[in-house]
This record gives sequence, C-alpha cells and structure tokens, in this order.
Amino acid sequence: MTNCEAKTIVLKSVVFMFVFFVLAIPLFFAYAATGVLENPLRGTNDLTTLIIKILGAVVKIGGYVAVLAIIWSGFLFVKAQGNKTELETAKSTFMYTIIGVAVLLAAQGLALALGETIKSVVR
Repeated sequence: MTNCEAKTIVLKSVVFMFVFFVLAIPLFFAYAATGVLENPLRGTNDLTTLIIKILGAVVKIGGYVAVLAIIWSGFLFVKAQGNKTELETAKSTFMYTIIGVAVLLAAQGLALALGETIKSVVR
C-alpha cells in the first residue's frame, strides 16, 4: 500500500465518521428531548399518502447527500491543483451531483402530481 492510498483510506474513514455523527446526533437529541420517538407514518391511511411520505424522506436524505457531494466535488477541485485529469474528475463529480439533484426533485414533483391526480380520481 502506497502512502497516497493510505491517506485516501484515512480521509474516507474520517468523512464517513463525520457524516455518521452529523446524521446520528440529531436523533439522539430528539429522543432525549421527548423521551419517545414518534411514529413518522402517523396519519397514513392509503397507499398514495404512504408513497408521498416515503419519497419525502428520500428527498430529505438525498438533500443531505447532495450537499455532501457538492462539498466533496469542491474538495476535488482544490485537490486537483491544475492537474487536467483530476480537474475533469472534479467537473464530472459536480455535474453528476447536479443531475442527481435534478432527478430527485423531478421524481418528487412527479410523485406529488400523480398522487394528487389519483386522489382526485378516487373521490
């Protein structure tokens, strides 16, 4: 294992631990404040509402992942230091992150529109 590979493994481990703690600590505080974790599916009586709630949770998580991916691509830009191949990697990482965010938001919009259409047809 080269020195560069070891640094990459350490960096990935640090990023993983940071992300884990950033996402896990609010749950611990929420539990400590109320003493009880609430059921997030409360008020779900039909399939369309369930799908909309699940997609809403996926979009929230996707938003956090998108922010981290944008930060990561910025780190890649800084790390490239003018190297053409690394700059192309950073550009493609940023581009694919933006495309992923667009797909995520489009999926949410489509699901909401379909859900409302189904609800209006059923009534």
